[in-house]
Amino acid sequence: MASKPRSTPIFDKFKAFVRRKTPQPPDASNNVVATPPPATPIPPQSSDDDVVPAVPNAPDISSTPVAPQKAFVKSKMFEKDIAVLSATYILEENPELKRLIHLIVVIHDKDEEDQLIGVLETCARFSVQLASATEAHRAEATEAITAFIKTVEKIKTVQLEGDAQSLDALTSMVDDEIAKSKSSYPPFARDRSFGTSEGLSKVLTATIGASITVLAVVKEASAVIPVPWVATVVGGVVSLLNAVTQTRSNYSDMRQIAATAGEFVISCAVIFSERTTEPSKELRRALNKFTRTLESIVVECDELSRLNPFWRYLQQNVQKGTLQGIGTRLNIAIELFHTESQVHMQLDIKDLSRKFDYAALNSLPNHPYYVRNEYLGGSRDDVLGYISGWIDKPNELVLWIHGTAGLGKSTVGQQLAHLLKDDDRLAGGVFLTNLTTEHPETVVQMISKQLGEMHPQAIASISEAARKLNGPHNPLRDYLTAYIINPVHELKYPYQLVIVIDGLEEWTNHESFLAELAHIPSSSPVKFVLTSRPSHSIERVLAKIPVQQYPLPPVSQEIVERYFTHHFERIDWRGRKPDQQTINRLATHAHGLLIWAATVRSLLSHESDDRYPHVILDQILLSEEKVGARSGERLERLYRDAIATLFPEPDMREKLRDFLGAMMVLQEALPIRDFARLLGMSDRPAEEIQRRLAALQTRGDFKSDVIPPALQQFHVSFLEFIESTSTEYNGRAIAISSSNAHSTLANRCLEIVFFELLQSPRGQTCAYSELRGVEPYAVKFWPLHLSNGSSRLPLASSATAALIDISEEDMRRWGTLFLPCVAAGFQDGYDSLDNIPKSALLYKLAMIIGQEDVTTLSYQLYCLEIAVRLQPIDVGTWRALGEAYHRLYEHGRYNKNLDEEIGVFHHALELVSRKSAGQGSLGDVSVDGARDGGGRTNTSEIDAQGSILTWGGIALQTRFGQQGAANDLDEAISLHREALVLRPAPHPDRSQSLNNVGTILRTRFEQRGASNDLDEAISLHREALVLRPAPHPNCSGSLSSLANALGRRFVQRGAPNDLDEAISLHQEALVLWPAPHPDRSLFLNNLANALHTRFQLRGTSNDLDEAILLHREALFLRPASHPHHSESLNNLAVSLQTRFEQRGTSNDLDEAISLHREALVSRPAPHPNRSRSLNNLANSLQTRFEQRGTSDDLDEAISLHREALVLRPAPHPNRSQSLNNLATSLHTRFEQQGTSNDLDEAILLQREALVLQPAPHPDHSTSLNTLANALQTRFGQRAPHPRRSEALNDLANALRRHFEQRGASNDLDEAISLHREALGLRPAPRPDRSMSLNNLAYALQTRFEQSGTSNDLDEAILLHREALALLPAPHPNRSQSLNNLANALRSHFEQQGAPNDLDEAISLHREALALRPAPHPDRSTSLNSLAYALQTRFGQRGASDDLDEAILLHREALVLRPAPHPDRATSLNHLATTLRTRFEQRSASTDLDEAIPLYREALVLRPASHPKYSSLLKALAVALQSRFEKNHLPQDLDEVILVYRRLLDCVVQDPNRSWSLKNFPIALRERYALIGEQRDIDEATDIERVG
Repeated sequence: MASKPRSTPIFDKFKAFVRRKTPQPPDASNNVVATPPPATPIPPQSSDDDVVPAVPNAPDISSTPVAPQKAFVKSKMFEKDIAVLSATYILEENPELKRLIHLIVVIHDKDEEDQLIGVLETCARFSVQLASATEAHRAEATEAITAFIKTVEKIKTVQLEGDAQSLDALTSMVDDEIAKSKSSYPPFARDRSFGTSEGLSKVLTATIGASITVLAVVKEASAVIPVPWVATVVGGVVSLLNAVTQTRSNYSDMRQIAATAGEFVISCAVIFSERTTEPSKELRRALNKFTRTLESIVVECDELSRLNPFWRYLQQNVQKGTLQGIGTRLNIAIELFHTESQVHMQLDIKDLSRKFDYAALNSLPNHPYYVRNEYLGGSRDDVLGYISGWIDKPNELVLWIHGTAGLGKSTVGQQLAHLLKDDDRLAGGVFLTNLTTEHPETVVQMISKQLGEMHPQAIASISEAARKLNGPHNPLRDYLTAYIINPVHELKYPYQLVIVIDGLEEWTNHESFLAELAHIPSSSPVKFVLTSRPSHSIERVLAKIPVQQYPLPPVSQEIVERYFTHHFERIDWRGRKPDQQTINRLATHAHGLLIWAATVRSLLSHESDDRYPHVILDQILLSEEKVGARSGERLERLYRDAIATLFPEPDMREKLRDFLGAMMVLQEALPIRDFARLLGMSDRPAEEIQRRLAALQTRGDFKSDVIPPALQQFHVSFLEFIESTSTEYNGRAIAISSSNAHSTLANRCLEIVFFELLQSPRGQTCAYSELRGVEPYAVKFWPLHLSNGSSRLPLASSATAALIDISEEDMRRWGTLFLPCVAAGFQDGYDSLDNIPKSALLYKLAMIIGQEDVTTLSYQLYCLEIAVRLQPIDVGTWRALGEAYHRLYEHGRYNKNLDEEIGVFHHALELVSRKSAGQGSLGDVSVDGARDGGGRTNTSEIDAQGSILTWGGIALQTRFGQQGAANDLDEAISLHREALVLRPAPHPDRSQSLNNVGTILRTRFEQRGASNDLDEAISLHREALVLRPAPHPNCSGSLSSLANALGRRFVQRGAPNDLDEAISLHQEALVLWPAPHPDRSLFLNNLANALHTRFQLRGTSNDLDEAILLHREALFLRPASHPHHSESLNNLAVSLQTRFEQRGTSNDLDEAISLHREALVSRPAPHPNRSRSLNNLANSLQTRFEQRGTSDDLDEAISLHREALVLRPAPHPNRSQSLNNLATSLHTRFEQQGTSNDLDEAILLQREALVLQPAPHPDHSTSLNTLANALQTRFGQRAPHPRRSEALNDLANALRRHFEQRGASNDLDEAISLHREALGLRPAPRPDRSMSLNNLAYALQTRFEQSGTSNDLDEAILLHREALALLPAPHPNRSQSLNNLANALRSHFEQQGAPNDLDEAISLHREALALRPAPHPDRSTSLNSLAYALQTRFGQRGASDDLDEAILLHREALVLRPAPHPDRATSLNHLATTLRTRFEQRSASTDLDEAIPLYREALVLRPASHPKYSSLLKALAVALQSRFEKNHLPQDLDEVILVYRRLLDCVVQDPNRSWSLKNFPIALRERYALIGEQRDIDEATDIERVG
């Protein structure tokens, strides 16, 4: 910023006034605060004779203006106050102007009935134009003012007759005099800026809106005493307001600066106006200092407001930061003024902010007025009850109520909105009948305004949204979040609010709006109730959203009868009121359609039919009963009969067709006289048709003097009827063609504008604000009607041909009227249209309009549609039309616009092709569509062709993304390739084309998998990156594109170099997109995912740590309202769980579970990723169960896996994964709790999984060998694929299982070989190396057990030792590794007898046990393993401590395995055996007494078919025999004999049966000796004989 900023013209003008008018103060200072201000002296009043009343024959007005009479007083609007103060200064400078204003004011004061208000406002506005003359035209302006005073004086002589004609005559007289004045004074004709410079006109434009008249401002200014000391700062505020009006971004921020300055300046003016003495020296010094600060602020704001749209778009955040800094400087300057001047004004910043918030709310668009349909009590209470119940269900975002036309959907929607509003549950209601083409952002703002009006606590948040989202480039998603979601969140209500949207199918932009609802999280504080007719487009979009559908049924006959009974009470039946039977007949014919009943009621009650109501009713019944028909046909017949009855005259029927056609395409409501003029129809028949049509009106209030668009007056079923080709009466078709209707109105608009308005004297000089009647409509909409009423062929219609006869000057004159009606910003001025030929004018206007926001898109489009008709072979115009359709599609996502765009670009390419073939000339068309003053182009045809090819390729690519047609994708690639050929280096757009071809080739690769597409895409992205070095604005985009393509190739082929390069590129791109860039979170996510992938490949912990940090930052940038919030939650959770599996930090696992839970909440059914979140959370919970043993975790995991399985029905690609996961969890629970149902279900699930995804299962040897060979072949060709080691590991495990089932040693050998290869591909520090070490060791251990080769066992121990070293505490898998090594060492001890092996095994088991505290699910296993090893050492060394500890460990294990734990029988057996061993050592009867019941319980838990059953029987027999031998109790011997008998029931081959045959006779003989029963001897003899 320059040290001496330039001033604005308005600022300079007011500073000059201060120098001329401010008296020099004396040297003595004066304390303003301490001295109370004296009363303001009142100037002497003029006598009554000096006042000229605004009545006929009034006396002459004095030529001397009356002196100001009152001090300045602050009003409620600072803008108005600034305007008044500014006007006082200008009037003070110009006595003639002051006299003119005084004359107008006096006439107005005497016009008590305000008959002359319109005329006087016109006079005031023209006076302001005269006052705004530049210094160069001051003399001419003064002369014009003097002449106009005479015109105003004529008003007093006009005698009004109290009717419209006399007032029209007066208005015409004034208009003619103004036109004459303009034509008489050369500055008006020569200088278009005359009257629009920095004078009073500009001041009023900047300060007051449409709600304040110019007359009101100048009237008040003429009576106020000027306050000269604040004139300069007043001018500064005016300049700020002027900057506000011309800015196209950050409007609210700049306006708040102007408001703060304005409130301060007005407060200063109030203080100074109350003083008669001059300000003190300190006060003047403080004011001068503030003035200098304000001047620099004005200059900065003015420069910001003038930035071109593209710069604003790129630098919007920078501009916002600059404005925030300016606001801070302003507040500091105000505080400094307070301090230095000791003047403390009541400038309440909070109150100002509150006022500004309300102003921001009021600036939002209003919902159009609509008449609420009458709700018949109880008629739809069942529907409303259902909706009420749905609202209280938190999981579904949308309720879609759909039904055919005429069922009363709008009535239900309106009644629902009314009830919700009464209950404080309504956020907003939108009824789209009057908003069929409204932009989605505008609809969102309408809802937000209703939200603020009903819930004032949300206003601050809504105001913040208005400050942030004021540009044309903000996405609809941001509007929904900022204007609705965030404000409702701020309310902190314990319930959700509801938005009601009715008539969705009538809104052309409904698809784009609904698509954004998919990104609203399930935790949203709002829900949506939508109504529409059945629609495939709506259903398709809603399929991606949590939605509940509700088909609205017809009402019952009882309700229709009640409807007729209720409304018939209001009809004058003239003594012939229908009885209940007649009402029943009527209700039967309605077939539940309320629109049929409403139309009948309207026909019966309308005054246009002279027949008695009962006669009309009889005719309706006769017609209905004469010919049976479906409900839709009944409506058509009712409409047909009604038209035939209402319009029996042939000439009226013809007029009716034109009348209805015009209503069908009418863009806005018109007074009936203006509508008649537009239609070329006289007033009387138009009024009569409107009166008769009221009988068919079922929407809105009937207004005889206003014609609205047809959809606002008639039900959609009637409009469909009159458009139907089969519609006829009296044998004549009445089908209305919208194209023909548009063409008719286009012809009339052209006549009104070019052959009536512009040929009149008034039309040559009038401004847009001075247009009358239907003129504004014709000026504004003739391009729309012409483009919709004619084809693009040149001169295809009479209206298009009529353009040929319009002069160049008239076309340019129309342009000057057209631009201000398109956008308010053009009312302050625009680029000159001089010297632009007629053929290029529409193109030029379109380019001007295109710089505005999205609300002007349609006007730009219609101008270009006319332009291509006027210049049918101009490629640049066709390209601009295609770009306009592209913008319109991007904004509304309406597929018809996308098809139009593609068609336009195809035609443009056709023109290019014809030019290349020598069939025509393209002209020199520019790349960006800019043209010179003559409409000719200024760059090469090749550039134009390249641009068209690019746009066409983008459009086809977009349609492919929407519809998936392969030919669109192929054609898009072809067009992008052609564009690339036309842009050789160093063409500035070559990098863009390289990127386009690369991106679309990758898209085709994703579709078809051709690797050459991906390779070429990478090559093209590399070249594009070379052409976009930093700080090129697209450098980061190229870095990201290349990185993503390389990452995709890594996934396909596994080359680590691709992954390394992708990470490097992602890191470089991230540096170029610092916060708060909106896409930073995407770059963070991409880099984090790539680092996580590399960690899985190499195990470098830094990669994983960095990935977690990046995911955390991405999550911070994606709050709950962000559409990718759940994705970031999931990604961070997965990375944390990976780190837990690597390091065992329990906090990581707990946080991962918490994040997975939050992600699951954000993905309610039918969210496409819900099953993934269910699976991830379930796996995390199962992991925690395995660590801590909390059964609730396992139960919840099973429940989540079940839900995921339901969401993955066959043939879902991940169903087999869910089947396996659920089976694994159930199997785990069976192992813990022993519930056989869990095991049975797990087996069934695994069987289904095998069917869906055949694998090398041990029961399917053929499938195993086939899959093994296929895996070896596939991965042998593509080494080193990143997942090769995983596949090798899976195959090896399958082979090992196959060996365990079938015993084929070659399977085990191959498994070991594969495990070795997998281990080689997993070098340290890869996180999965320990798993491969363990798997190989286990396989080697298995081979050792089969073959006894000690080398296998030695190697297994070494591998287990390395695995253990890679799993330091507190790694979650360390305890398992300790257990594995201990078991291997114990096997080594059993083979070689080295006591060190056994000691180390016991030590390892102790450490494993310490890592598995209760309730760890594997603690009982560790207890058992340690006890068994101690028992083994006792057997070797006889240390009684080992045996005692083993018993204690077995006791604890048994406690952890309560019935029906599947391993309880094992623990019972182990504890019993150990106790029996101690009994044998110490002969303590208590040990034996404890062991025997344990054996008995174990036998109960093991059925006879169990392989260990006979061993348990033998152990029990031995224990009982030992106790008998010690105590000689007969019952022990009896039980021993019973056990021997049970052993004889075992299979013959069972060695324990043979043992029983040997010992059984001994027991029998022993009992014979004790008791003496012969049968024992006999049985013993028999057994010995058999044995």
